[in-house]
Amino acid sequence: VNGELAGKIYVFDSEGNYKEYTDNGLNGKIDTIEGFYINDQGKLIKYTSDNNANGIAEKIEESKYNKDGNLVKKILEIDSDEDGKIDMILAKYFGQQGNIIKKTHDGNANGIAEYIDEFEYNTNGDLVKKIYQTDLDEDGKYENIVVNEYGADGKLVKSTTDDKNGLCVFDYVNDDTLKSFTCDHDKDGKADFTSENTFDSDGNIVQQMSDYDGDGNPERVVEHKYDSEGNLIYSKTYCDYNSDGEVDKVWDEVNMCL
Repeated sequence: VNGELAGKIYVFDSEGNYKEYTDNGLNGKIDTIEGFYINDQGKLIKYTSDNNANGIAEKIEESKYNKDGNLVKKILEIDSDEDGKIDMILAKYFGQQGNIIKKTHDGNANGIAEYIDEFEYNTNGDLVKKIYQTDLDEDGKYENIVVNEYGADGKLVKSTTDDKNGLCVFDYVNDDTLKSFTCDHDKDGKADFTSENTFDSDGNIVQQMSDYDGDGNPERVVEHKYDSEGNLIYSKTYCDYNSDGEVDKVWDEVNMCL
């Protein structure tokens, strides 16, 4: 059974699957062909896209459902050079609430994903954690892992990075304001660097403390003063260059004490 609209021709089979042929220029030549394949429940299980109508689909997307008819997985295969071989595979996995719980990116379609993102939600369906994992050399081991954790208001409260530079933890307030920062560069379980901000009741940073060697004695302390309207009046930096607990120099400005 065929159907036709301006610039489009629809061809249906007996099972409800159909192809859409599009003549974008209305010149009598088909420019794109899209295929839609439907299961017995009327759900789309496969979609194909042939952008230049040469008979080779550049994109093939398959959808998987559980026994209750809920979407659980989508796989997108891309043949960008139209040689009949898949160049890239992208996959999405869905949880019971319909939220994406995992995404994978296999950039050369060899079955090993270089990028894996995972998502966790609370019982209300709110995002509470994102995990980004990278395996660029495809050896099955992650070179980089980033874990972001979110509060009840959806704002970022904590971020952890694990890569060649070490294990670092960032704690936030108000989504983008850093509260503290700790790094264990050699991953021996001891912090090699710590930085912490202290705030007043209005949310202004009044003190910044930095411990460059992780010995518990800050080498740098910066104090900020504000007027009644929250405008910064001045900043002062106290430097303890040898980390002996005694101030070696005071700067009437922000200084890194290096």
